[in-house]
Amino acid sequence: MIPDLRRHGIARALTQVRLDWIWGQDKSTWYIVNPANQASIDLHHQWGFTEVASAEKFHTTTFTGGVGLLMRAKRPEKDQQTRFSVALLRLSPAL
Repeated sequence: MIPDLRRHGIARALTQVRLDWIWGQDKSTWYIVNPANQASIDLHHQWGFTEVASAEKFHTTTFTGGVGLLMRAKRPEKDQQTRFSVALLRLSPAL
């Protein structure tokens, strides 16, 4: 990661677009992460992601340090999702 590009809302904006698309297809979404990646975990907590499991391997994905986390979030109700998306856009600096 390029330090000068951190904290400008890029990851937040990209994650919101990704989740909007996923939640248009299904009522929940999953992701796996190395527990050392606290920035990603903190970011995803904003959308309600919680830990479901931890393991050395998920399918073919292994992790530096030997363990990974499986995280899940449920699609918010439509009015909550719209309010949340608008609030995040207001918090994100212009790109």
